[in-house]
Formats: sequence, structure tokens, C-alpha cells
Amino acid sequence: MTTKGVANVPWSGNPTPRVAETYGGMMNAIGLQNPGVDKVVNEELHKLKEVYDDLVIANVGGHSVTEYVETCKKFNDADTVFAVELNISCPNVKGGGMAFGTDPEVASTLVKEVKKVLKKPLIVKLSPNVTDIVKMAKAVEEAGADAISLINTLVGMRINLKTGKPIISIKKGGYSGPGIFP
Repeated sequence: MTTKGVANVPWSGNPTPRVAETYGGMMNAIGLQNPGVDKVVNEELHKLKEVYDDLVIANVGGHSVTEYVETCKKFNDADTVFAVELNISCPNVKGGGMAFGTDPEVASTLVKEVKKVLKKPLIVKLSPNVTDIVKMAKAVEEAGADAISLINTLVGMRINLKTGKPIISIKKGGYSGPGIFP
């Protein structure tokens, strides 16, 4: 099991509506809503342990290298977390997320900085919304990633056919589901 994205401080996420069903999948633009790493480590993981008896992967998001590093560091002592997944691929967060996942040098720098402080295995979740995902995978592998997660959602939009306007409040979101398998 992987947690929902966790940041260094609480994020309110995007305004609603932020989920829409589509033919062959769904669109979402949650915006990594989360209560912040301190609450996750001190409260949420303990609640989860009451109903889920296995170790989890902590998914981490951020707006800067410093935010990612600080958040990852706080999972070092969380005994229910066996690995951390860097989310460098969220298509619906401004100023972070996918901004780290579209440039191999930026992604490499982030991975190197996180590896300096993280005592657990590091997984890097890549974006399919790049020209060359192989180049991205090689960059994070060479920087020290222990595993690579392929792929996050594809950027997409669902239009209300009656109004001609996007259903999701921020217009675009992440498309997932069986429709992406081909």
C-alpha cells in the first residue's frame, strides 16, 4: 500500500470539482491534498496500523528540493514505512510535482539530495508526460534511485458535452484507468 501524497506542510488541494468519471477511466485533480508529514507520521500512520497490518510506502510531494528532503527525512523513524516514493510526476500541482519530472538534471539533483538523508529505499515515480521517459529513468537510476515506478497519470481533460466546458475545476487533470493500457 502506498500513502496518498504527503508534503512538508498541509496542502488543501485543488478546488472542487476535482474528480470526473470518463469512458475507460477517470480524471482527477486532487492536488495532493494532505495533512502534512508531521500529522501523517504522528497520527495517520498509527491509525492505519490499527486496520492494516503491513508496511507501507510513503508517497512524497513538494514544491522544492528542500521540501522533498525535509519530508523524506521525517519518514526515517516511521517504523510502518519501509520505503519512500518521490512523486515527481503529479500533473495537477503548480510549482512542483511534474516540474521535477520533466528535466533529467533536475530529477537527478532531487534524487541525490534525498538520498543524502533518507535511510530507506527510494522509489521515484515518473511522469509519462515527457518526450523521453528512458532518459528520465536513467537519470534517476544513476542518481541513486533504488526503484522506479512507471507511470503516473496522463494529462487529460473531460469536457461537459452540454456546456462545452471542462468538468474539472482547474480544467486539466490526471487521466488513469484501463483506457491508458493500450
